[in-house]
Amino acid sequence: MFQDKEMKFPIIFFEKNDSKMFSLDYKYFVGDIRFYNKESKEYSAFRNIEVIDSNGNLFYIKKMKKISGITLWDSIIKVGLMIKLAPILEKPTSTCTLKDLKTRVLSYIENHPKRYIAIDTNEGLKGMINEAKTFRELILIFK
Repeated sequence: MFQDKEMKFPIIFFEKNDSKMFSLDYKYFVGDIRFYNKESKEYSAFRNIEVIDSNGNLFYIKKMKKISGITLWDSIIKVGLMIKLAPILEKPTSTCTLKDLKTRVLSYIENHPKRYIAIDTNEGLKGMINEAKTFRELILIFK
C-alpha cells in the first residue's frame, strides 16, 4: 500500500506504546506457520508495530501477509515450519534520527530493567547504546 522504501535489515521494532521491543537480523520477515490463519489469510503476530531499519527509516506496519513458504534449510535454521511475510503499511514511511532511536531504546530499558540483563547490566547496556555510532550498531546490540 505505502511501500515507498525498501527495508534494510537488521531492524528494530516496537509494539504499541513501546510495550515490547525486538530486533531482527534476517533477510526478510519470517513467521511461524502456526500464527497464520488460512481462512482469513492473516498473520496474527507483527500487528500495529513500528519498525526502524538500519537506514533510519520508520515504517508503520498495520499487519503482515504471507508471501510464500521458505526453504527447508531456512526452516531448520529457524527451528520450525516458517513462512515468508510482507508488511502491509499503515501510512507512508518517515525517518528517525539516531539520537531519537537511542532515546526511545533507553526509555524502553528504563521501563523494562530485567528484559536485557543477559546482555549486560543496565548501566553497561546504556553505555553501549550511547556509544553506538550507527543504526545498525545500535540494533545489533539486541540481536
